[in-house]
Amino acid sequence: MDVASLVSAWDAMILQLAVSFTSPTARTWRQITLGWVLPVLFALYRKPGDCNRQHPFRTRQQLAAQMVQKAVKTLPHVHWRVAADGQYATRDMVEGLPDSVTLVSRIRSNAAIYDLPQPRRKSQRGRPAKKGKRLPTPRAVARRRQEGWTR
Repeated sequence: MDVASLVSAWDAMILQLAVSFTSPTARTWRQITLGWVLPVLFALYRKPGDCNRQHPFRTRQQLAAQMVQKAVKTLPHVHWRVAADGQYATRDMVEGLPDSVTLVSRIRSNAAIYDLPQPRRKSQRGRPAKKGKRLPTPRAVARRRQEGWTR
């Protein structure tokens, strides 16, 4: 074995996409419906130093978005609900998600959230808008909910 071809993966990180489902005949135990969780897709995250032309660097969020897109392409008639850690609530993850996907994730209470940009007019000059009108922060939405709805 050539030493140059030896690869050690002490800090390897494998991303996993699992599908959770329950059958109509699922049993209930202490008010919990028992179902199945099946791992269906895997991706190996490589650090920037371990990447080359054959394996270009991609962030964990980009890899996760690719896995979700692949699952949606396989079963397009299914509405997907993706539950992910807070580090996946990023532009890289959200931008590429189809309309049939709902992402549930933790975000900061002071996160800057924007609406989608308005469609571009035919005669409009300049670069297209990347984001739309700024929306209230999650903290402001929670405060409004506690105080009651007002206009």
